[in-house]
Amino acid sequence: MADSSSDPAPSSSVDAPSRAASSGGSNSSGSGSGSQQSCLSYWRTVDLSSCRAEIDSFGVQVATYQDASTSARRKLAEQAREHKPIEGEQQKQVLLLRQRDLDLRRLLSERAGREALALAGEHDVERGASKGGTRSGRFANVHDRAAVALAKGLLSSGAFRAFVAGYLTCLHSLVFLVLAWVGHRGSHHHHLSAAELARECAREVGMRGLLSSV
Repeated sequence: MADSSSDPAPSSSVDAPSRAASSGGSNSSGSGSGSQQSCLSYWRTVDLSSCRAEIDSFGVQVATYQDASTSARRKLAEQAREHKPIEGEQQKQVLLLRQRDLDLRRLLSERAGREALALAGEHDVERGASKGGTRSGRFANVHDRAAVALAKGLLSSGAFRAFVAGYLTCLHSLVFLVLAWVGHRGSHHHHLSAAELARECAREVGMRGLLSSV
């Protein structure tokens, strides 16, 4: 009676199929029963409490990793929302394009104004020459044509353009002074009246402003 109580229940359940296999007359019954016996003997040595503790600790580690991953993803999402520069960069590009467009429009308007001023001066000179201008008119015609060429941007080099502008200004001032001196001496053929002197002064001021703005 004591021996029957000490034997485990799985052994009887395992012995039954082994006996059935042996009664069947198969040659592999001995090896099958031996493997089952070894499995049962190993199962008797397993500590279920330690396995349960290992499983619990692994579950705690998984839960901790999930919490850390969730908090990290949440922090990353907050940082992405705070430091999202897409809209700001697009707005900055739009502002730069608008400013560039305004600068181009301003430059075109200024160039159109200079060209209109130069064309108006050329028209006045040609109209005066058609009416029979004096030698001062011919000098002014040459100077005005050079100023027109300068205003239209025919001289592309900046240093050369500045040199020509200064040279033409000095030349015009010298010619104006010589003609004024000749006019004040009372020459009969090239006498300059007060109106002509005023016109020359106005042309001098206008051409200097035109050359300085180019």
